[in-house]
Amino acid sequence: MNPGNQTGILTADWQRFFFWCFTLSLIIHLATAWFSVGYQFQDEQSQIMDFAGYKLGMVSINDLSWEYKEQIRQGIQPLAVVALYRVLQYFNMANPFLCALILRIFSTLLGWVSVLFLTREFCKKIESEYWKRFLVLLACFIWLIAFVQSHFSCESLSGSFFFIGLGCLLVSIDQPKENKKRNLIIMATGLFIGLAFIIRIQTVFMIVGLALWCIFIARFSFKEMILMAIPGIMVILSGIIIDHWLYGKWVFTIYKYFYVNMVLGKASEFGTTPFYYYFYMYYLAFIPIFSIFIMGCIVFSWLRFPKHILTWICVPFFVGHSLIGHKEFRFLWPLVDALPMLLIMPFLKVDVTLFKKKITTLPVRILWGLNVVLLVFFIIKPGNNAFGMYEYLYNYVSKYGNTQIISNVENPYVMEGTTNSFQKPQNIFSKKARNISSIHQMAISSDIQNILIAINNNAQADSFEKSYPKMQRLYKGWPGWVNYFKVNSKEERNQVWYLFKWDANAL
Repeated sequence: MNPGNQTGILTADWQRFFFWCFTLSLIIHLATAWFSVGYQFQDEQSQIMDFAGYKLGMVSINDLSWEYKEQIRQGIQPLAVVALYRVLQYFNMANPFLCALILRIFSTLLGWVSVLFLTREFCKKIESEYWKRFLVLLACFIWLIAFVQSHFSCESLSGSFFFIGLGCLLVSIDQPKENKKRNLIIMATGLFIGLAFIIRIQTVFMIVGLALWCIFIARFSFKEMILMAIPGIMVILSGIIIDHWLYGKWVFTIYKYFYVNMVLGKASEFGTTPFYYYFYMYYLAFIPIFSIFIMGCIVFSWLRFPKHILTWICVPFFVGHSLIGHKEFRFLWPLVDALPMLLIMPFLKVDVTLFKKKITTLPVRILWGLNVVLLVFFIIKPGNNAFGMYEYLYNYVSKYGNTQIISNVENPYVMEGTTNSFQKPQNIFSKKARNISSIHQMAISSDIQNILIAINNNAQADSFEKSYPKMQRLYKGWPGWVNYFKVNSKEERNQVWYLFKWDANAL
């Protein structure tokens, strides 16, 4: 974890500071991965876990999302899930929730390494130790990074692999051109960037920007560009073989993704927004006033340092996504590793003494205070609240066998139009109750002895407990008050799930 220094001089205080900051950051990353059960966005479930579940024989092809039929999803992540699950089966430890936890730990460790690597290399380019420390603090403790990197999503993994590749590139630049080690590091750059591309095709915007920077700014030779390209091409060819494994026939998913979403306009069916929508989206996401400062620093960095490598990477990625009609908050997440450096770049040429005089400590403390609150919240926040209940049900069914679920929804495993099939046991059955009073009749008419009541509505859960006060509550998700941050009425559907054990003797 050597932080490095361009002059080769390392103070003991600086090394200790770097070490302990990233050690604490590692703890934060692991804690976030532990608590962040479920998915952050539905694609992580439907296009990775459920695809893997289909190859494992756990999910019906009829339950797969439309992306499988169109053959536009790369197979590398489902393959990783299948491989891990097979290993767990070999050791008699197969469990979809343990599998997901291991994948989250892998993702968060990969993300932590990418931030560590990138920060170390950028610190070598910064003369002031004050701004080095500021960069390290942002890289380790800004709230968004650990949250984004804690999931086995294509956005998280592609960003991590890309910036590990970028770190390799920065290392290669510091090597003498006649050094053979330089060529090996350049090839490692191509390998990691190739992985980023086959995990998420949209990474091509970053790759094009990086390639142009290497040619026009860093002046890489033609030989070096070829050395970088060869491993990337090999990775893409390997991806085609993996896609054949996933779909059972030869398919070029990169082309099909472009054709289906761009030519046929499938992506636009999920909604379109104007080109400036990301500014509005992130203005709200980063908290107004706080967000103005963050976005202002990013845009100023691009304008103030037009030749900087991050400018050449981030601007094409941002502009490319802005021009695409369908926009989502997560689409820009691969850039999260670059955020700490972009936030301090506007101040690198400002005298530190002058900065401390002009910028009082109060605003800085307020910003850090807000950041700490968000950091703590997103450490303990589950990716999706329903998955805590799913894990409880999985363990319950494993112990007691066939189980009937009576719920206020048609199927508790269906969310956002997709069944979370990978986590659903085969011997669990669901029925929807018209109202609380109908639960009794449904329970006594059931052929299955094990009956659980699943409710994701605070008001209905209160009503059930009043109607059946002796029924044992087995599980409750988030405290009910959490729901009121997004839902004003107790009659609204929410994700605070309750599970009760139906006991006819307790009537």
